[in-house]
Amino acid sequence: MDESPVSPTATRPPQPNTDLMNAIAAPPRTSSLIAICYTLMWASFVVINAANMPLMDDYDAVLQFLNEFTDADAWGRAQLLMASHNEHRIATTRGAALVGYLFSGTANFTWLILVGTALWMMLAWCFIRDAARYVQGELTVPLVALFLNLRYATLMNWAMAGVQHYMQALFGFLSIACLCTADDERPPWKAWIGYAAIYLSVFTSGAGILVVPVIALHCLLAGNYRRLAIIGVHTATILLLTTFVFATESTRTANLTRALSSPLVLAEFTLNFCGNLMPARLPCEMLGITAFVLMAYGVLHQFHRRYPEYFYTALLQILIGLAAAVARVDLGAQYGLESKYSVYAIVLWAALLTMFWRHLRDPATQTAPRLQQAVLVATYALTLIACGCSWAYNRTSIENLARVHWIVHPNVAHARDILHTSSAKGIYDGSRYISNATQ
Repeated sequence: MDESPVSPTATRPPQPNTDLMNAIAAPPRTSSLIAICYTLMWASFVVINAANMPLMDDYDAVLQFLNEFTDADAWGRAQLLMASHNEHRIATTRGAALVGYLFSGTANFTWLILVGTALWMMLAWCFIRDAARYVQGELTVPLVALFLNLRYATLMNWAMAGVQHYMQALFGFLSIACLCTADDERPPWKAWIGYAAIYLSVFTSGAGILVVPVIALHCLLAGNYRRLAIIGVHTATILLLTTFVFATESTRTANLTRALSSPLVLAEFTLNFCGNLMPARLPCEMLGITAFVLMAYGVLHQFHRRYPEYFYTALLQILIGLAAAVARVDLGAQYGLESKYSVYAIVLWAALLTMFWRHLRDPATQTAPRLQQAVLVATYALTLIACGCSWAYNRTSIENLARVHWIVHPNVAHARDILHTSSAKGIYDGSRYISNATQ
């Protein structure tokens, strides 16, 4: 008796065939069409409001850097590129600004915003593409709604911060995805991408170094001591570069003693940071608590072995939140709800949702179809409500900030001096901001 050919998707977990599931999760092609249409709308909004103007740290991190860069020799330029900005090394951000300057002949903040946006969309694509390998489109719309919203409104106008935080999220994920899943028997290119991403992460943000202990923890638990030794060599190289070759003094240091003396503020800040998907404090704290509960469940069920790329990506975002809480404890727990931090909450929840959905769809888990439906309903509700709230609360502020004609900086006189120098050197025409500096 002839046997029918086996379908390539026969190994996938069965899709619950119920009216409720079909009503919630559109077919893969329909989900892709919805995602593409929404992405085009979101991208159009970003492009329209990507104004070529400096905000806040743009004056020091971009304009001041270019002012000094044009007068420095080769070694001086390298030192400027690698210099600290507050507690961060922002060589990648300055490098992106320098590329825009070399191509256009002027400082171009629109370029920086669009570069950051492209990198953020690349990270979203990585999650969506990987999720599609294990499920049939159920997570396409939720992941698009989660990544492409307006919760991180500040980063759509603030060029330097946008590039920095988008890069930090992308490079952290790439380093973990490549080094926590690549075996020694596989082609070496994947591991080398991971090693390169570590360096890029370190020279993007002060919290970038946290990818090192996260990957080291994976290697230790997985028994991959060879890779652990290689990580140690790269860590020593990074310390050599930052301590001796490009040694600079940070203008802001985290007060660990003060942070430890305020444990409640530290904990609340971290919860706000990890649940920063909504415009209100209480739901963010509840989401933060839920994230910690889900991570504890993942530890008990060996998710760090079954889904290492997502588990350790989620762990990295929590550590970044804790580091931010230590560094910003003086500003209070409410500062954990800053819109610029929402990118890390988004990556955290994207990792959690993908990881748990794969767990529920695993035949070995034997999850009841009704529970899968309930989780899918909750996933759609969380992501679509978060997306809708971000458009309702942040759209007007983004549009208004894109049209300001005065200096937005804590020290207006300092920013005005930088603008005068940039205008004199032809780096950036800030005459309209200089004339309106007193507004």
